[in-house]
Amino acid sequence: MQARHCVVAPFDPAATADEWLKPIRTHCLGLATWLQSQHQQVTLLYAVGDVTPGDGSPLPGLAGVEQCFLPNPEGTHPHLPPCADLELSVRVSNFLGSREFDFIHFQDWKGAGFVALQRRRTLGLPGEPVITSTVHGGTEREMECRGTFPAGTMGHLISCHGERWSVLHADVAILANADLKTWGQQHAWEFPPTRVTLPLFGSGNEGGTVWAQWLQELPGLRSRSDVPATPAGTPPALTVCMAHHNHGAYLAAALASLAAQTFADFTVIVVDDGSTDADSIATFDSLESQYQHRGWQFIRSINRGASGARNHAAGLAETSHMVFMDSDNVARPEMLEVLGKAVHRSGADALSCHFLLFDGDIPSPAASWFAEYHAVGPCLEAGFLTNVYGDTNFIIRTEVFQKLGGFREISGFSLEDWEFLGRLVQSGYDLDVVPKSLFYYRHLPDSFSRRGDFHTNHLRVIQPVMGDSPFWVKRALLGWFGSEGPGGESTRQELLQLQEKIAQLSTEVERLQQARLEDKVRLKAAKEKVSRLREKLLTQQVKASKFGQKLRRLFFPGK
Repeated sequence: MQARHCVVAPFDPAATADEWLKPIRTHCLGLATWLQSQHQQVTLLYAVGDVTPGDGSPLPGLAGVEQCFLPNPEGTHPHLPPCADLELSVRVSNFLGSREFDFIHFQDWKGAGFVALQRRRTLGLPGEPVITSTVHGGTEREMECRGTFPAGTMGHLISCHGERWSVLHADVAILANADLKTWGQQHAWEFPPTRVTLPLFGSGNEGGTVWAQWLQELPGLRSRSDVPATPAGTPPALTVCMAHHNHGAYLAAALASLAAQTFADFTVIVVDDGSTDADSIATFDSLESQYQHRGWQFIRSINRGASGARNHAAGLAETSHMVFMDSDNVARPEMLEVLGKAVHRSGADALSCHFLLFDGDIPSPAASWFAEYHAVGPCLEAGFLTNVYGDTNFIIRTEVFQKLGGFREISGFSLEDWEFLGRLVQSGYDLDVVPKSLFYYRHLPDSFSRRGDFHTNHLRVIQPVMGDSPFWVKRALLGWFGSEGPGGESTRQELLQLQEKIAQLSTEVERLQQARLEDKVRLKAAKEKVSRLREKLLTQQVKASKFGQKLRRLFFPGK
């Protein structure tokens, strides 16, 4: 039976492979070639590199195998947190979300399957493919083999997390030998229930018999996937909890975006946290009348801070799941529908998501966002340095929120989402990510989160992680945080300035790209004109030649 296979190769075919990458490269190419020889339909996706359409096959000797590269990303917007492998994994996920395969084969190195596996669990992938991940040991083992220490940077930590995740959440982990399993256990790698030992292609002992038997057994693994294709029941009803304090200029847009949702089974509870601005109070009153027919609740409270207002709203929720949303953000129309279906499909305790950052006062920021945030999920080591878990806009089981005691109500504390989601992960609850931008995050330079005491607030987030460690360990961790984390006020200002510079450069790059496209159009038109003139010249030359021949025959008939 012919099936559709996608082999994801985490390398550029044009690059020279070093000693570490060579077996990974040889295995990917060998697997694709062998599957094709078994009369399978094979796509070899190069996750790194580029090719101009129409240049033909990037590598010879792979007859019958479709070789393709990831489409170039649209625009030049920066991604947060900065991690090249994470961005790569997002692009792989987008590609696999646009094609239908029966089987997808990843390598753990570079974590190319990380976001696709998040997507498979929360959103689904076309065809509900069986996914395998071949274990090489990822960047962690690569560093050991090269005799070097890990970089310790946020990007490095996220990459290693993605590699481990792509193994744990695959349907099948493929190990070349028992030593790799032992190495993984020693380094706290977790494997899926289904593991097989298969020699790597190119190792010299990959005999076809054992791979042929595995290929016959592979279709049966579909029923053993831990992600049901069609979960029973319906997505849960939701309560949207929103805190409001002197945000009258933005509240109307936030609520209008909720009123325009494609999902209907939800209610909204807005708690005014002791607003003092007259216009904001008037707006709150007006919106209460406007949405009265929907049964949305508008609660007035003394000032307890954003955490207190959110906890107040959560205490009034009567649904099994809640979604928190800030009053200065704007939801995309599908936000609640996607979150509800994703939490139902995945069974996770909480889900965060990707989002788009924008600035300005316009209520419809679709064309003005300047950066995209890709939540990573439960990566505690990177979460020690910065918030990789997600924004306040997340969905959570009400029972879990209550067990954790809600958001910390500390005066002046502005990193409550980072602290809460980190505490959720440390407590052993299941946090995952919907790898899709579901809302617009309004970037306000004078927002509360940017006016707080950053040193104190960061300490409040990381102190629980350090726990009862000896003081020398705490000092080492603080030094690491000071070196690789967001740091103090000066670092923050540098980051904001860099962010603004990136936005300016992104706009300039888009302008230049547009000018380049226009130049290409003009160049094409000029080339076509030159071609027409050449044809015209050739025609004239032919006519002149014929006329000359006639003259010679007329005046020199004998010659």
